Amino acid sequence: MVVEKMALDETGFPNPQANSRSWKPTPLILALGQEADLSFLEGVAGITVADGVVAVDGTMMTGRAGIFAGGDMVPAERTVTVAVGHGKKAARYIDGYLRGTAYTPPAKHAVATFEKLTTWYYADAPTSTASTSKVPVGRRPSTRS
Repeated sequence: MVVEKMALDETGFPNPQANSRSWKPTPLILALGQEADLSFLEGVAGITVADGVVAVDGTMMTGRAGIFAGGDMVPAERTVTVAVGHGKKAARYIDGYLRGTAYTPPAKHAVATFEKLTTWYYADAPTSTASTSKVPVGRRPSTRS
């Protein structure tokens, strides 16, 4: 693998610099970019690349056992938040895969609602203001069912 130092020119286009570093990695995780260069996956049995993205299942695994993908490489929003979520999800499934077990996600929490919000309690507004109004600060537990 070769890593080459880049610098932006006056138009913002990256240009290679004179120095680079080479080494032989053991694991390699592609983790940068907004449009993934998937050419290294061409011809890999079981991996489907279409429209610039890699097909994955619900565990973030490609069609080739043991190869996972996420972030800009898969069909999803291309944001940092989504990519981080993919990484977290994939890491759990990768761990299960390497252990020879299946990761089972925990049950989702119930959605929080305000349907039972019936009583607000108020605190006096700060004395430094001219207003004598009350400021809502929370809810007392309801004694009704």
